Amino acid sequence: MPLGKTRRFRASLNLALPLSLLMPTALFSAASVVPEAEFPLGRLELPETRTTREIRPGVTHVHVERGHHVEGQEGGHWAIFSGSLNNAAAISGLRECFQKAGLKVHEDRFQAPRGGEAYSVLSAGGFRSKAEAAAALAQLDCSGSLQVQHRAALGGWVYGPWTLDVIVIDPALYKGTLISARRPGVSVVSEIARAHQAPVAINGSFFHGYPPPGTEPTQLASSSGISIIRGEWYNEPDDGAVLFVENTGAGVKAWISQPHGELPLPQLKWLGSGETVTLTGINRMPRKGDELIALRPEIYEHSKRFGSVAADVLVLRLSKSGELSRANEERGAASRSSDAGDLILLGAGKWRAKLEAALAARERMALDLRVPGRPELSAFRGGPILIKNGEPVLADRRDVRYARTAAGIDAAGKIYLITIDSDRYDPPAPPADGSLGSVGAKLSELRNVMQFLGATDAINLDGGGVMVIEGELASRPVDPISGQIRERRYLDVLLLLD
Repeated sequence: MPLGKTRRFRASLNLALPLSLLMPTALFSAASVVPEAEFPLGRLELPETRTTREIRPGVTHVHVERGHHVEGQEGGHWAIFSGSLNNAAAISGLRECFQKAGLKVHEDRFQAPRGGEAYSVLSAGGFRSKAEAAAALAQLDCSGSLQVQHRAALGGWVYGPWTLDVIVIDPALYKGTLISARRPGVSVVSEIARAHQAPVAINGSFFHGYPPPGTEPTQLASSSGISIIRGEWYNEPDDGAVLFVENTGAGVKAWISQPHGELPLPQLKWLGSGETVTLTGINRMPRKGDELIALRPEIYEHSKRFGSVAADVLVLRLSKSGELSRANEERGAASRSSDAGDLILLGAGKWRAKLEAALAARERMALDLRVPGRPELSAFRGGPILIKNGEPVLADRRDVRYARTAAGIDAAGKIYLITIDSDRYDPPAPPADGSLGSVGAKLSELRNVMQFLGATDAINLDGGGVMVIEGELASRPVDPISGQIRERRYLDVLLLLD
């Protein structure tokens, strides 16, 4: 692997970065894949270090460390935070409790997304360390869900530090592919990357069913919206934003859509008569009315355990050979050996009677979940969209700092994959390599970074900020419970393949 080039600089002006420097007109050096100007995070004069290396021809990794922790200013930056409060009496009561304890109180107001209720978050005190704030919290007798956080969690914190990893993919030069991949249940990104020998991987879609603490890591999960894994439907679309990637004769292509576009759902075919009908859903339980839904067997078993299959829904197993049977019937070993290719069909309303008739007549059926003619298409449920057609999109939700993962595309088709670390504002002891901790990024900061890079379209993906390069973690995902560098598990990942 080529050695990276490191560049360190500090700006001399004590100014916030002007909006004009966020736009794609920022100057590039001949050898650089990102603008030479400082990243638009915090105050302009913050120290910034970059290391650049070529992963493959046309694939470049840029590691950025920017800013520093500020210790002891204004009495300290650790505070006791409330949860979200939308009741005036609760806000007043908690404020009074904080004040009786001699703590200075600050209120941040937010608007819930999509026209939801307004709410507030109260923060109290100014402590020099997390331990000092935790000791003060232990002495409080206030009602409500309270926790200790750094003030970087909210508002206009301008010091950082921030740690970013940026992958720039130039389809004109890169000869590999970009795909989605998964394993049954949820897996860490590095496991999937190593299994595919992928030079680069990041976490992908939002999903339901994350395993609770203490449960098996293979706890089953389903996407919270569209999921297409290399040309095959794994979950139906919703009205959310989608990142599409596809490998074409002209190279890797990526685009962002909301809603999902014009892809039709798969069709169930009666092999005897040739009749075909379009599914109404994939990998979910029926809603009211007429529903014809296909599920992976493991998703059905997971749903059944939690009692979410209604009594009036017909549940059939469709074998790989096209035979129908009731899903709960005992079958012999020879029949069970084909389970890997089986699907579960759910029929409600008119589709219950239709499937009952097919079962009684020993009809054979076929269901192909592949997207016709699109074997190299992948789709990830993301959101919110950060930039659309060159215009920034304002976040409609609480703009707080978390670990982030995002994807963007510029006018020339270059693809940008970004992770931003967050250690929940509690940096561990400085690593031996001298790297910084990171406070995470607000959605507005993530959008500004994408604009700075030149993206004309960009989308936020699932959180956690996991990037793996050559099978090893490049980012520093921090487990919020243990405080250790540790990957959380995901449903799917985005991989670069040679």
